Amino acid sequence: MLDSLVGERWLNNRLCSPRDHAILESAYQKNSKPDKEGRLNLVKQVDLGEKEVQVGFLETRRECQAKVAIDMVPEPPAKRSQKIEATSPTRAHSTL
Repeated sequence: MLDSLVGERWLNNRLCSPRDHAILESAYQKNSKPDKEGRLNLVKQVDLGEKEVQVGFLETRRECQAKVAIDMVPEPPAKRSQKIEATSPTRAHSTL
């Protein structure tokens, strides 16, 4: 599931070219929290600054965590009247 979320942040960044997006997405898949040296290596490969890369990783992690948290929230139970109507026989058959 997280695979589909990775890269959403990079896609939303209009400064990011498709080539840069592919590099950043691949790097995120390998390590979602690169250290300073890792970020500097990425900066050499893409047309973004270190701060942009750092913030992009931060926001992508935040979005992924929020999506996972939302997906884990259980659906509210159906109202009691809906359950009764769905399980009870129709009134036409129960009249004598």
